[in-house]
This record gives sequence, structure tokens and C-alpha cells, in this order.
Amino acid sequence: LLESFTNTGCVPCAQYNPTMDALIANNLDKVVAIKYHVNWPSSSDPMYLHNTAENGARTNYYNVTSVPHVVVDGNRFTGNSGTINQSIIDQLQTLESPYELRLSYELDEASNTITVHVLGRTSSAIEGNLRLYVAVIEKEIHFNSAPGPNGERDFYDVMKKILPSSSGTSLGSVEAGD
Repeated sequence: LLESFTNTGCVPCAQYNPTMDALIANNLDKVVAIKYHVNWPSSSDPMYLHNTAENGARTNYYNVTSVPHVVVDGNRFTGNSGTINQSIIDQLQTLESPYELRLSYELDEASNTITVHVLGRTSSAIEGNLRLYVAVIEKEIHFNSAPGPNGERDFYDVMKKILPSSSGTSLGSVEAGD
């Protein structure tokens, strides 16, 4: 899971985002990406304004204080988006996840609703207050003219909504096989 933090007013973001987008596109069998837009340096970023609460909640969750920023697998890698590369993706891919997740969804365009079903299982017991976050993303957003001062017009994997909310779903502790 690659979670990226960006903004349409961030000049370095415009430099690093295309490289990261190409890395993601070349690793669709290894990477799932979610892009969050923060409210700085431009508070008028339209992707941020679409859902200020949930963009802000994820930014606060990871204590992101600068952009461009990337977090991989929750905490296995974190840093400037320009530092993520194929070697890091390959190295993290060798780590086995204790979770197996299957997701399906139903989209009702007439009522503008989405229903998501998540089926999961863990291979080992995990103590703590585990939470499940499901992000609805828009795969591609294109503007004819840049919506911000950094000149970017194409945006990928943009978070639109977290289900059921930015708090996620509490799972508590789980036993092996749960």
C-alpha cells in the first residue's frame, strides 16, 4: 500500500509525482496507491477541497508535515516521494503479509452509492485495536488547465472517500484464522 501526500501548489510534487506515477503503473501487480491532497502550500487544491476532513485525518494520522511525502505499508517506508524507487518496492514485496483480503463492490450510479464488501483472514494472532480503512479512489482526474500553481493537470489514485468514515472500522484484536 503506497499512500502519497501532495498538493497542487507544491512545486517539488510536480517534479516527483510523474516519476512515482510511472513506478506505480509499472508495478500494478505489487502496489495499490492512494493519493491524499493536503491544504498547503495551496489551500485551494480542488482534490483537498473535495473532502477536507478525510484528507486532513490521514495527514494527521501519519503526522505529515511536508509534501511530497509517501508512506508505504503503514510504516515500513516513509519519506519524500522522490526517494521511493523500484528497489524499495521489490524489497517490500518480499515481506509476507499476515492478512489476506478480498474486496468486492457494487456501484449504483442512479443513486450515486457504492457498497463495499471486505472479506479478510489473518494467519497469526494480532493484539491491539486493529482498524480497517477502505478508500474509494478516482483513478484519473484530468484538468484542461492546471488547477494550482505547480502546473500539474493530471492526477491519479485520488482519495475521494474513506468508508465508513475517516475513523475506519474497529476490528479489535484478532486470532490466527480470524
